[in-house]
Amino acid sequence: MTVARVDGRARLTNGFFFIEGLRHVFGSVEWVSGGLPGVPEAEHFRRFVVCESADPALRMVFDYGDSADLDEKLMAWAHAYGKVNCTAEQRDAGVVPIGPPFGIRPGRRTAVGLAVRALIPTAADVGWKSTIAERRNFLLRTPQLADFVPGVVDPAYLFYLGSLWEYASCLEVANPLRAAWMRTARQSAGVVFEGGFLPYPSSPEGPPVGLQVQEFADLIWDRRMPIEDWITKTQMSFAVFNTPAVEDCLGWKLGQFLALGKAIVTLPLTREMPEPLVHGRHVHEIESVEDIPAAIEVLRSRPEYRQQLQTEARSYWDEHLGPINTVRRVAAAATRRVADPT
Repeated sequence: MTVARVDGRARLTNGFFFIEGLRHVFGSVEWVSGGLPGVPEAEHFRRFVVCESADPALRMVFDYGDSADLDEKLMAWAHAYGKVNCTAEQRDAGVVPIGPPFGIRPGRRTAVGLAVRALIPTAADVGWKSTIAERRNFLLRTPQLADFVPGVVDPAYLFYLGSLWEYASCLEVANPLRAAWMRTARQSAGVVFEGGFLPYPSSPEGPPVGLQVQEFADLIWDRRMPIEDWITKTQMSFAVFNTPAVEDCLGWKLGQFLALGKAIVTLPLTREMPEPLVHGRHVHEIESVEDIPAAIEVLRSRPEYRQQLQTEARSYWDEHLGPINTVRRVAAAATRRVADPT
């Protein structure tokens, strides 16, 4: 059995998606406290899963940071550098676009053991307070991958619940677009809408919380929804809405929507996917807020088109995304690099 050795400073809520893929592809994962020997110090390890294997001897990085920035030291160390938010230029330069992951956890007993075993190395890097909060979220609020399957759609129901991001990159684009989607859905004939914005803790980049809450006061959702309920309601919704998120990133929701086999209305993506998402096949792409009413109506009134998008969205997930496909893609790039280092 081949063992993938993982740097112990990775965050589980974000990183377990890749660790699960490593376990399936390599057979076993060893969590290395204090970091892997020879790995250069990154700016921080909250956006990376860094790993190596012995047979074959491969060095891989999975970068799930929101920005398009690369860590040049890890780039030089790795045989393959997989990146969620990869630009076209980076892809041309050899970076591997891996598409959007999202938070998942293993079964409860395995999750507890992993959270405890990886506690000290992560806390040493990012601090105890942040690590304890992250582990709590991993254990109590993170679903399992098996929960993300297509469900029964209600052709008269739309649901959207998302965070009201206060990052500067979301103020002019993502938040107003999502608000327009929800307000249009609420006003659409023959549609029952449920959802809103969850106010997010203020970030250093953003304005005071009250200004954002005031602007979208009619859309504020003032109670926490269990992730199980969010999944069920999203399964029921006849369409979902995607827009580039923090720093124009591929948000978790895009990956979740594809795994759930949803009819996705999306703005053009600004980051590379493993393969393009094609309008009219995998997604229904719009150019601006003015296109939202027509998109809702076409998906409400054309069940055969909606079903096609649902089927192709899940097929895209099965063929190109998910933990196993993601790790296989990066491992294949690393193998090619070892065979031909030029």
